[in-house]
Amino acid sequence: MIRLLFFSALLFTCVFVRAQTNTTVLPDTPQPKPSGDVGVLYRLYGWHGCTDGEKKAIKDALGEKDTITGIASSFDINWHGAVAVDYIGSPASWVRNRDQIQANFRSLYTFGNGWWFHSKNTQIFCHDKSLANENKDDCAKYPGHIVTVNRYEDDHDALMFCDSWFALRSLSNALSEGLVSHDPFDISNYENRAIYLTSALCMKQDICRWPQRSDGGRFVHHMTHDFGQWGQQYVSTPSAIKMLAKERAPLPAMEIVGNADMYGWWAMTGYVMENRQLGHYPARPYVPIELKFPDVEPGPSAASDLQEILNNTILEVGVL
Repeated sequence: MIRLLFFSALLFTCVFVRAQTNTTVLPDTPQPKPSGDVGVLYRLYGWHGCTDGEKKAIKDALGEKDTITGIASSFDINWHGAVAVDYIGSPASWVRNRDQIQANFRSLYTFGNGWWFHSKNTQIFCHDKSLANENKDDCAKYPGHIVTVNRYEDDHDALMFCDSWFALRSLSNALSEGLVSHDPFDISNYENRAIYLTSALCMKQDICRWPQRSDGGRFVHHMTHDFGQWGQQYVSTPSAIKMLAKERAPLPAMEIVGNADMYGWWAMTGYVMENRQLGHYPARPYVPIELKFPDVEPGPSAASDLQEILNNTILEVGVL
């Protein structure tokens, strides 16, 4: 009898261990980042034209980027949650592409976590016109306050932090000031440096790898859209992103997931939601319904440039 009980227990243990071994569970929280100098961890170099204070602002913003992308609503997306629905629309539209979207957010967090084999990853430039190529004037051409250039030099990327980026608030200041603003429930009142750094990193060749272009070029960037009476505008504000997500057509689908600005505002909205000082989303905070656009307007070729990119994009989006 004792022998029978022993073998029964042994059999149960083997079955249980086998079941546990065959079960793959994705982490719902990110691993802590290693301690040390953020610039070294992220393999940043160059620091052209940057003062010590500006270097600190950039390094602080990288840590703040980790804060807003490491929360559950970004790292382990609830596709039926209000944040996801506000920023990319109906969850049914993205069933086939959830893994790719989730991978983009996780790559935004893990960048700088020791996954690259080179001692250099990204060259840093401070102030407008500090780049030495055709992108030097891009601070005045695009929204986002940071210019991302892939393969700028020796196959390494570059980030140019515009003067306007340094004028933005830190994450902690944005949160404290947003809570006492004229409308603390409006997510656009929490604008800060980390939002735009998140979006700029998403345009790097080694971060947001989806959607892909058939010609091998970059797809994720500052998207434009024809907003009817407002004309062609950049989709870089929360209200514009939300408006685009409501449209039910194949073309906006690519504009939604390929929009770098969507990733930064998504992460910040989720952070304010989970911070719990305002309560639960969507009652608070909310994405404003009234349309607002950035001060920078798309150039005359924006519509044709967008169509050229869309024509060369691999059609893997679930709604297509």
